[in-house]
Amino acid sequence: MKIKIFTKNNKRKTTHKDIIIARAKISDLSEILKLQKNVYQQESVTYHGIIIPPMSQGIRSITLQYINGIILKAACQNKIVGSVRAYGIEDISKISTLVVDPSY
Repeated sequence: MKIKIFTKNNKRKTTHKDIIIARAKISDLSEILKLQKNVYQQESVTYHGIIIPPMSQGIRSITLQYINGIILKAACQNKIVGSVRAYGIEDISKISTLVVDPSY
């Protein structure tokens, strides 16, 4: 699936490339974790240095989330610029840990 980015007058922006949303591969996890820590570090500054759990997550923990749920990635020109995780409990789907590169 491609996401097209439009301006208010419905003309295609020329400054953004297509963003592809796909299921993450296990080989993507370290890049997703790096993006996550960067994004949440900026969030931590907003809240006066409070350590937010996603900042201390390690590769083992994210790998378990990968095995037990779904991790999607948003990629632009083969660079991961966003990610979100989902998992199910009985009949309920839950979304967690949404991260987007601030430059996007």
